[in-house]
Amino acid sequence: MPRKNLEILDYYEARLFGFGEPTLGNPDDFMEMANEYLSRLAVFSPRRAQLLRNRLESFLSEAVFLDNIPLSEIDDLGVTLPPECVWRQVVNQNPTLLPLGKSYLIDRVLWSQLSSLQRVGLVFHEIFYRESTSHTSQGIRRLNGLLATKN
Repeated sequence: MPRKNLEILDYYEARLFGFGEPTLGNPDDFMEMANEYLSRLAVFSPRRAQLLRNRLESFLSEAVFLDNIPLSEIDDLGVTLPPECVWRQVVNQNPTLLPLGKSYLIDRVLWSQLSSLQRVGLVFHEIFYRESTSHTSQGIRRLNGLLATKN
């Protein structure tokens, strides 16, 4: 059955690659879910979990939210989406377009339509990507999707 809500690609791929259904505790509490995510990461890398915790605390202050902005699509899907799905860019990291001290340009309309679970995944995807030297986010999506599942 097709999903009618927005879903980040990381979570779609988590199911596609057999990681399971993303779940992070209380679906109404963003911080509780973020803390569970960081606890899962800390099992493998306590230092990385602490770094991400620090980045999480500053994420919103480093974001610029604008309504219905035409964000450049990053062409790194790597998977075929079902025909009923539409790919939309929600966040873009382009420091040349942003004021000093800002790192994330976010489409406020799409952001507001995301569940807390989806927001947690999107925030950590962007934090990981900021730290990455890769030109694609394919590996980040797999790691992010895996951390959001109980497997």
